[in-house]
Amino acid sequence: MGSARNRAAGGVLAAFLALAAVGACSSGGQQASDPTTLAQYTPQTTAQASDPASSESSTTDTPSGADATATSSSTSITTEELSRPDISYTITALPTDLTPEQISVLRDFAYYDQVTWETLRTMNGMDEAQTVLTGQALESYTRSYGNLEGPGQHLEGAYTVDVTYVEISPETGTAVVGTCSDRTAVKTISADGQDVSEHNGLGRLVAVMDMAKEGDRWIVTNVRNEEHGSC
Repeated sequence: MGSARNRAAGGVLAAFLALAAVGACSSGGQQASDPTTLAQYTPQTTAQASDPASSESSTTDTPSGADATATSSSTSITTEELSRPDISYTITALPTDLTPEQISVLRDFAYYDQVTWETLRTMNGMDEAQTVLTGQALESYTRSYGNLEGPGQHLEGAYTVDVTYVEISPETGTAVVGTCSDRTAVKTISADGQDVSEHNGLGRLVAVMDMAKEGDRWIVTNVRNEEHGSC
């Protein structure tokens, strides 16, 4: 009985790993009353979340989405801006020399990652996740959520991501984000508070997120695993 439950939990985490990243898109979705839930995303939200002194010295305020496309000045972004210590989500590395539009993609990716990670931690519904996912990515994530929801489970722990590259195809309105996702500290917790994780499949995972532009935002359409345990 216990081993079957552990296998189910491991399957959920494997599916979650397949979505390697839990960020990024719109300010859509309903605001939950739980103070740990994500605030709606705006460029101002990100700026307020970072340290003002640090932001002034190392970061140029960068518009998101379509506004970023129109910005021709040199811009930068920090890992601190894209991390969420309050939900144990940390981006530890970013590509260099990003264009304004690549930064826009990166902000939307990070928000997608945060939303989908926090959704599986709180299990308070998928309203917010549905604003950052579509297509195959949404279908896979919905199954992962249901596999946790059925037995009353949720995820805990810390989730760390290195972003390795951001590529954009302007002619198709699509982008690709490459990551190395560290899930070694992620646990599946049962309804009675027990750790039912199956850790054999966890670790560091290379994953690639396909994103498409919808209006002034980027949304995740598909997640592809490329390598396990090698990054």
